[in-house]
Amino acid sequence: MVKTQFILRPLAVLLFSAAVFACGSDDDSKSSCDDGSDPVCGVCNPVENLGWLRDKIAEAKNGPQGNMVTLYTGTYENQTVFVQGLCCASCQWIPVIWTCDGHKLDDSVTFQSITDQKLIWHGGDCQFYD
Repeated sequence: MVKTQFILRPLAVLLFSAAVFACGSDDDSKSSCDDGSDPVCGVCNPVENLGWLRDKIAEAKNGPQGNMVTLYTGTYENQTVFVQGLCCASCQWIPVIWTCDGHKLDDSVTFQSITDQKLIWHGGDCQFYD
């Protein structure tokens, strides 16, 4: 009976550990969204599903150039960022850049330093051509 306990206890612990690790994680950052796109900052449709970003868009819409505001996702120093700019070709503007958690990056970060840019939202006066 004693030998059986010494064998069964480690075996039970091993089986339990294997079951826990086999389940993996619920991290869906690698899976695609319903529309086939990849999640951004862990969510599908960040314009609707990131509260702080939704608030920034509402604030921009109500600003003096709200119809010319653009919002891009991109990569800066291996992290996903959001870039707010303007679609006004004759306007001088400095991009506002945020991390996934809404932290604003320094104004020294340039629009050109953002790679993998993808337009995710724009104001009504912006026109884009393929």
